[in-house]
This record gives sequence, structure tokens and C-alpha cells, in this order.
Amino acid sequence: MRQLIALAASAALTVFTAARTPAQTATAAANSYTVRAAILARDNCNVSLDVSRFVAFERAVCLYHQAVPEDGRSLDELAAVQDLLAEAQILGLPPAQQQFAALLSGLAYAHEAVLHQGRLDALDPDAGEAPRLVAESAVCRARRIALAELGAVDWRFALIDYEATTPVDPNLSLAARLEEMTGFYAPGAVLNGEAHDVACGQLAPVAPTRRDAIADEAVKATVDQYFGGSRSRAAAMFARKLEQAVLVRESSARRIEELKHDAQEVTRRYEALNAQYRREVQRYDEIAERYESASVTANQVLDEYERWRARLYISPTDGADLLPLFEEGRDMLSAELRAMSDASERPNRVKRADTLLVNIEKAINRTALQERQLEKMCRIYACQLLTQRSLPDLVEACARPPMKDNPLCVNKDRTLRGGADAVELCSGVHVVKEILKASQPFATAEQAAQCWADARGTP
Repeated sequence: MRQLIALAASAALTVFTAARTPAQTATAAANSYTVRAAILARDNCNVSLDVSRFVAFERAVCLYHQAVPEDGRSLDELAAVQDLLAEAQILGLPPAQQQFAALLSGLAYAHEAVLHQGRLDALDPDAGEAPRLVAESAVCRARRIALAELGAVDWRFALIDYEATTPVDPNLSLAARLEEMTGFYAPGAVLNGEAHDVACGQLAPVAPTRRDAIADEAVKATVDQYFGGSRSRAAAMFARKLEQAVLVRESSARRIEELKHDAQEVTRRYEALNAQYRREVQRYDEIAERYESASVTANQVLDEYERWRARLYISPTDGADLLPLFEEGRDMLSAELRAMSDASERPNRVKRADTLLVNIEKAINRTALQERQLEKMCRIYACQLLTQRSLPDLVEACARPPMKDNPLCVNKDRTLRGGADAVELCSGVHVVKEILKASQPFATAEQAAQCWADARGTP
């Protein structure tokens, strides 16, 4: 183990001194990390950077390299370094800083394991089992984390160096850190496997030659115990197994013959039932075929009936569907039939019939009646105009532009002006035209009264 660590340390130290091209030198400088002396000299290791992960990382580097007191680092100081390095690694660091953080974290946990081992060794033999178990657990926990952190260092990317100081401090170098790590793997040290793996439940791998030897010894002992001679336990076991196998074979042969006989009987009964079933199924198949044929024929007949029925209610003139009208008439006739069958409604039906006859007669004579009513209304309108005794003034007033479209006006020739409402209706009545042309405004009340009487007397 010490040789492997020495080789890794040698490889890390020669990274900066190997011959490189200018481009390789620039790449290595960009991917490397140099521990600056100014960071290690800060009071209380206060670091002011913009990126939080670099603040935690450089503060942990500063705390780890501070002057170590004579009695060594305390657990609180080591815990502060461990927490800061864990925070920085979680947030993410460049490759070189990541490897340096893993190296310092492993060394810090190794120092913690040393402190717990010292407390374990200082326990009083009469202190009891519980304090010893607690101390042993603390040692094994710190040791396990230290081994994991140091094993995670990828030395290909450990491009780490320290800034030169005056005077030179031998502790501020990568070689010092590697020597510190090597010391923890020394015989009897806290990270040495032979001294602590068994106590912490970590079993070292067995060498291949030793593993093969153990397997050969186990096989030989097993063969001698179970297969060594006719009186061995294996021989007796096989004899009993052979006797049991013979008995099972004879019993199985008898059972097989019984099963064959039972199977023949079952097969015979099955064939008889199957033949009967097939005859029944064939009969039902014939019924199903006839039913299917009848169903198809019935559907065709129903479809043809629906087409014939639909043609019955189509108007031959415009092709309209008359079925809704027939249905409405059917409902009306049904209601009327129910009403006619009710004796209490008979007087009302007679009255409604008389009213219906009157309405029919009025509808027949409606045109003549409308003409008589129109003539009567227009006579009243003409009498009203002549009664005003100022027909010339009315003609003059109606000649003005604002009165151009007034329907109540008359023209200069005393004809009705075309327009809307009553004037529009009366413009076509010959009697009114003659009254307005031949008559002057009434000179006496008797003339006006006679005009009104004639107008009212119009049938």
C-alpha cells in the first residue's frame, strides 16, 4: 500500500515538471489549482468571493493549513473543515479543486479517527461495554469515510501545487500532504487494514492461492466423509434411495395400469355422449339456418312495406310529405268526435255552428262590405273638408313646400293629394272626387247638415 501511494504521489508531483508543448502547458495551467499563500494567511480564514462554492472550498483549505497546536486539531475544527468541503463538493468544483477537496476531506476524517482511537485506548477497562462500543463506532465511521474520500481521488486530474513562500515552509506542499496520507496507512496506523479491518467489520480480500487451497481442503473432507468406502454415509444413503425407488416404481406401474383402464372407460363414455351431442347440435344448426333465412325474408318484406307506406303520403304535385298533416287532422277529428259524443256540449256546438255560418257569409260578402264602408268613410272625410268654409285657404296652405307630402291636403284643382292613410284610400272613390270638384264650401249650416246626413246614410 505504501508503494502504491508513493507511486501516486510521484505521478502527481511530476505533472508540473514534465516536458510539455506550449499548448499543453496552457491547458494544464487552466485545469490546475495553486494554493495561494494569501488565502492561507487570512485572519479567521475570511474569504470574499462571488461564487459560494469557492468561498466554502478556500475557507476549508485555509482552516486545514492553519498552525496546528501542540495537542493537535480538535473535533470541532475538523468538523468545520469537513462540512465546508462537503458543501463545496455538493455545489460542484473544477476537476483539480475536486480532487484536492477529496484529499483534504479524507485527511480530516483520518485525523478524526486518530482522535477517537486515542479516546478508545484511554478508556478504563472497567468503564463497561457501552462506552467502548460508542468509541469503536466513532473510530470505524471516521475511518470508513476517510478511506472512501481518499479512494475517490482521481490522480489524473490532481494538478495541484502550492505558491512558493519566503522563507520556504515544508508543510505547504503537495509532497507534505501525500506524506501525511502515507502515514495513516503505516503498520498499526488508523487506516491500515491489518490493524483495523476486522475490528470495523471490513474483511480484506482473500488471495487467489489461499482461496483455492481452502476449496480443495473442503472438497477432500466432503468426499472422504460421504463417499469413502461401502460403509460411508453416502453409500448407505444411496442404498436407501435405491430401495425407495424400486418400491415407488412398482407402485407407479400398478397405478399407471389402473389409470389406463379408467381412461379407456372415460373415453368410451365420452365418445357415446359426444355422438349424441353432435346429433343434437346438427338439429339445432338446421333450425338456426331456417330461422336465419326466414329473418332475412321478413326484413326484406318489412323494408318493401316501409317504402310502399312512405309513397302513400307523398304529394304527387310537389312531392311534399303529407303524413304530418294527416296525423294532425287525425288528432283534430278525434278531439271533435269526442266533443260531439258529449251531450252537455251539444248547445254550444249548435251556437258555434251558427256563428260559423255567419262568419262564412261575412267572408263571402266581405269585398262589397269593405267598399261600402270605404265610401261612407270617404264621404265623411269630404264633408269635413267642405264644412271648414275655407277650402281655398286650405288649397293655398297645401301648396306650400312643407305641406307637399301631407296626406290631408288637396291640390289646387281640389283633387285629393296622393299619400297615405285615409287620403290614399279615398283618392280612388269617384263620389268623393265629384263632391270636391262640384261643391264650394258650405254657405249655410243646412248644406253641411245635409252632407253629413248623406254621408251617414250611406249603407
